[in-house]
Amino acid sequence: MRATIAALTTAGALTVGLIATTPSAAASIRYASHTVADGSGAPCTQADPCSLFDAVTYAGDGDIVQLTADEYYLDQQLEIFADDLTIRGPEGVLAPGDFIAYVIFRDQASGGLADSAHKLLIRGDNTHFERLAISGTATGSGVLIGAGDSTKTGQTYDRVLITNSGDAVALVGHGATVRNSVVQQTGPGSFGTAVNMSGTISSSSIYSRNATAISADDNFVASGTGCTLSIRNTLGWGAYANLLADAGGGGCATVSIDYDYSWIPVGSGGPLGGGHREVSGGTITPLGHNLADLPVVFDPTSPDDSYLGNWVLPVGSPAIDVGCSDAGCTDHDYYGRPRPIAAANDAGAMEQSLFPQIPSSPEVGSISPNSAALSATIASPGLGTDYAVEIRREGTGDWRSVGTGSAAEPFTSRRVSATARDLTPDARYETRIRVTNDRGTTTSGLTSFTAASLEIDVTGVKAKVTKKKATVKSKATVNGIGRISQKITTGKASKKRTICTVSKPAAAAGTYSLTCTLTKKARKQLRSGALKVKVTTTVQPTVGSSASTSSRLTIPRRR
Repeated sequence: MRATIAALTTAGALTVGLIATTPSAAASIRYASHTVADGSGAPCTQADPCSLFDAVTYAGDGDIVQLTADEYYLDQQLEIFADDLTIRGPEGVLAPGDFIAYVIFRDQASGGLADSAHKLLIRGDNTHFERLAISGTATGSGVLIGAGDSTKTGQTYDRVLITNSGDAVALVGHGATVRNSVVQQTGPGSFGTAVNMSGTISSSSIYSRNATAISADDNFVASGTGCTLSIRNTLGWGAYANLLADAGGGGCATVSIDYDYSWIPVGSGGPLGGGHREVSGGTITPLGHNLADLPVVFDPTSPDDSYLGNWVLPVGSPAIDVGCSDAGCTDHDYYGRPRPIAAANDAGAMEQSLFPQIPSSPEVGSISPNSAALSATIASPGLGTDYAVEIRREGTGDWRSVGTGSAAEPFTSRRVSATARDLTPDARYETRIRVTNDRGTTTSGLTSFTAASLEIDVTGVKAKVTKKKATVKSKATVNGIGRISQKITTGKASKKRTICTVSKPAAAAGTYSLTCTLTKKARKQLRSGALKVKVTTTVQPTVGSSASTSSRLTIPRRR
């Protein structure tokens, strides 16, 4: 057994708790359900999950707490005691608006903790958060995430959305790593902070509506956990300060911040935010690849509170293809899309999608009178990729879809195909492919082709004559759809007469057996002599030209 003493100040009162946990013999996955009550006694297995509170509080070192894409509401503090604990949501590449795992601390007015209380406390080393959202209201001296033991280091946040609706700190980190994440502090007043940490921030978007976006303040960080902060490929904006280095708290002799490949304006005012602030010997060093102080990356002065809102880069933003190339770059973005999508990494948490790419017009093969095989190669550097293969008669305006689908792996090239059916023999067609992703739609060039002519071949023509009946049997092979008809005639010119007809539908290309029964008059004629006949077989499509073939046959006399 190991005992951890938890001491924290909440709303002016000192609370001391003794939490006893038993480390797992081997690291395990602990499954949490949003529908299970705390203290249920469930073993946190996939078949029998426990609550989020129980999954985290009683986890052992190295365990993983697995969440589903649901809302997990908490009315009490959540404390992490285990070392190397991972709390993660479902895997996969997301599209904007997809539901993820949400950890939501109810505010005081809704029956939750006091708004001034800490919400998620970290008392173990190397806590990892992946693919989830955490939100709540922390005010005054409260902290949404990261309060607890200031000697604990190594926290990581990857593909995490953190939102503090209060006027305090959203995230405190010690030797922490924030990457591909969005952290927002949206409460009133200028004393709040979105991120206050030492360590590294990369490929993230940090925002404070009224206060400070990114801070390294030694009132929060300490010499034992690092007094430096390095920032790469990141967007940072705060109305009071975009970036703040403060060495006045006594925790560090000096506090230093460096940043590169980022948009964190030095200038201030309006869409540039509050600029940089160096306090009590804190230093901020811009390196050589940052964006200029231009208010064109996005407009934080006109915030959008919808899902991730104004953090998605607009088309044409200079933050696209910034070119991050050092160890601070990441290989995926907030959604899980690969970085870079185009020539270089985009600054901030999200890569800007590109329009779908279709290297060439569709290819056409296996052309028959009624069908053709259509195929094309597509690449979609974006999300939510759908495609449609379309066809129309030349000279007409209406396209019809002959095949649709979605790209399961949207960031790789793939071959798509469809079969166009119900074509008219000998008719001219043109085909194209349309591909749509979250950026827009791309339409390929046109490929024209002619449907094949309808053909028919007749074999095995044989007569069978008995005392009661005379028949001619044959096999007709067609390469398309139509109606097969056979007519047997005898005589010439004015003496020509039809002695037999038969027909049947051909629903597809193939071989069809025909049996034509001669008339009674023809059978009577066979009793006095042989009968020379012409066998004509025709296939007629619903629309278009027919095809015919004929042969001659002598039917022997039969008394």
